[in-house]
Amino acid sequence: MVPAGWDFNWGIGRVDLLALLQAPLPTAAELAQVGAFGATESDAVGRIAASIGVEPVLVRTRLAATLGADTPEELARLLVEHEGELVYLTMVDGSFADSLAQPHGVGAFPLAPRVGGLSAELSARLRG
Repeated sequence: MVPAGWDFNWGIGRVDLLALLQAPLPTAAELAQVGAFGATESDAVGRIAASIGVEPVLVRTRLAATLGADTPEELARLLVEHEGELVYLTMVDGSFADSLAQPHGVGAFPLAPRVGGLSAELSARLRG
């Protein structure tokens, strides 16, 4: 909702919490084709790239290096398993999001992402 006199520097509006809480939930059938974050496309890299405003090819390359994925199949498996965690990490850790936008290879200084709340497997991969 957009109140009268709304300053759009604060965003496109505000949430009508009462209406949101009173809205009916979708059925399981309605959600069958919806992926993470409401996207209907099946490309995890595209969703992660869109969330940080970076080209998907760059994000795919950086994620493969960062996660230590040796094959496209391994990267695909890791993305399916950890997409939500990776998007969460890009939102809470600016240095991690910035690392996905760097055009060069993984640097000499390893990342130290905030791994609290992440699965043990993803935490271990990110720590190298």
